[in-house]
Amino acid sequence: MKRLLFVWLLCLCLAPGIASAQKSEPILVGYGRDPKWSPGETSISLIRNDSLFVTRLDSTKDTRFIHFGPILKYEWIDDSTLAAQERYDIPVKNGRIFVEKIVKLSVAGQVFEVAKDSFHTSSGESRRLSLGMFPNGSVGYFDNEAPEGKVVNLTPRLSRGSNSDSTRSVLFVDTSPPSWGKVWLYYGDRHNGREITRSANTFSLPRLAPSCDKFSCMNHRAEIIVFDTLGNILANLGRGDMQSWDSRGQYITFCNTKYSHYDLKSGDIFVVKYDGTERRQLTSTPDIIEYEPSFSPSSRYIMYTDYGNDALYVLRVE
Repeated sequence: MKRLLFVWLLCLCLAPGIASAQKSEPILVGYGRDPKWSPGETSISLIRNDSLFVTRLDSTKDTRFIHFGPILKYEWIDDSTLAAQERYDIPVKNGRIFVEKIVKLSVAGQVFEVAKDSFHTSSGESRRLSLGMFPNGSVGYFDNEAPEGKVVNLTPRLSRGSNSDSTRSVLFVDTSPPSWGKVWLYYGDRHNGREITRSANTFSLPRLAPSCDKFSCMNHRAEIIVFDTLGNILANLGRGDMQSWDSRGQYITFCNTKYSHYDLKSGDIFVVKYDGTERRQLTSTPDIIEYEPSFSPSSRYIMYTDYGNDALYVLRVE
């Protein structure tokens, strides 16, 4: 397995874009945390040393520095623009001032400040700006300082081509109580929901499929369970974590990990159909711990991280 490939070799394999890749061997694309695909699969972004970097997959250029934060979180808006939330503190005579910013960033490195907030540690206030991706795929932030809160959408236009897109924009799942509890399906907000797990068991980390007709979650034995939205169990996929759905809601990629006294000792990437069939192990490397797998927007590729050194790899899925 070829692990130590440079970004220029990635580009030779993928040019003029990732869609033309022919090999199914993992390809190194950079080092960092919190990696994300751009919507059109033209680039991959990551954070390293509190800075945001982007690797363009249709270019022979190395990973490009975009912005220094420190970045709390970020999201892609389109293939040329990202949004980031910064948070830093400034020492003052009687404590510290916390400063938060929401900024828009171009891949070329231009920075546009969208919102800013600051508060003193003695005020007892918590974070008031919160960047995120809405269920319909648009990006925005919540301004808690505004009266009754305010949601600001940073995506210029939303393209909804089907009823499923519209449904996806308002459906989400969560557990009640938080962390471990019964799974609830919500429509629009938390005031309009219903419990959808029938058993006496409690679950964690529910993930609604993009098809909106089923979801995955974890049980107390660290097994991935797939339910339909009526509460019927569709499959027990066995032990695994860090599960992620493909864009059609048909396949799940996950990490099969082993721990020793809470230390992560091994990890390999698997992909399986939601009903438990077509199970396939994608990596088998005893000396490398692969984790945090996720599908690309087209579901043709899986991105994952080497736990030991934060190396980021892309693997084609047949």
